[in-house]
Amino acid sequence: MTWFDCVSGVSLAHTHSSDSGVDGKLLTELNLDSNKLPQLTREELQTVPNLTKLEASCNRICELPDDFGELLPLLTDLHIHDNLLTKLPDSVAKLCQLRVLDAHNNRLCVLPENISQCAELRWVLLGGNQLERTCSH
Repeated sequence: MTWFDCVSGVSLAHTHSSDSGVDGKLLTELNLDSNKLPQLTREELQTVPNLTKLEASCNRICELPDDFGELLPLLTDLHIHDNLLTKLPDSVAKLCQLRVLDAHNNRLCVLPENISQCAELRWVLLGGNQLERTCSH
């Protein structure tokens, strides 16, 4: 079972879905907010490679897949606030079109060192985390 089967808040904006179901490859925006999701798996994210906007806030997500940035290369907006994330994967830096990163109210203590590679990043919301100025790995 995937989140397509059990979530209550899926936005199908900009899709051409049919009565037979949702073709994840056509999705450009996905709203998974407030569904008590414990995770977003690699297998699930592989089904939606053309997302430009992902909203997965107010869930129970503890971590993102290590290859998150490779799975969603077109992402411009990532809203993952109010979860239980302790880190963001280094692959987030591969999101070269990312403009918005909203990760406030998590448990982040450090950001990926290579986050500066996100040259289009304009809005970064990180309040309510446990970020430290320096962090050893």
